[in-house]
Amino acid sequence: ATLALQCSMCHGARGTASAGTNAPHLAGQPPSSTYKQLRDFKSGHRPSAVMQPLATNLSDQDMRDLAAFYSQQQRETLVGHAGIQVEVPRIVSNGSPMRNVGACATCHSPGVARVATPIIDGLPAAYIVDQLNAFKSGRRANDINQQMRNAVHGLTDQEIEVVAKYYASR
Repeated sequence: ATLALQCSMCHGARGTASAGTNAPHLAGQPPSSTYKQLRDFKSGHRPSAVMQPLATNLSDQDMRDLAAFYSQQQRETLVGHAGIQVEVPRIVSNGSPMRNVGACATCHSPGVARVATPIIDGLPAAYIVDQLNAFKSGRRANDINQQMRNAVHGLTDQEIEVVAKYYASR
């Protein structure tokens, strides 16, 4: 928790970023996901003007400790808190097989536990759009076996918006 204080300005005291910051929520993330991202920031595999300088001074144990701390933090969801029922967009549930676009839900559903795969429910829509566009353009390339780059290459701008709004609402 002490180490996480330096992260609280953007990610909140317990890993739930404030609205409007466009910083991702870290609370409740699988530790393997947070750890991988911190290592990628430190190594430069995931460029970020904000995160690279912060991750540079973290030891491997620091990154593991932060990942463990954030994985234990509770995270509220809009759906659970307000009882909202959100219809799942077709691109999320089925993808678009004819265009070789997989279903987002295959990896990013609450019951799916894939190593180093983040939970994207409740992340800011602008953050999700930015990350999807970064994978699509190749600006972000720290995905294992190019999974995300392959998944988003065929998405339209409208589909990216739909995906972002859906996951942000959860």
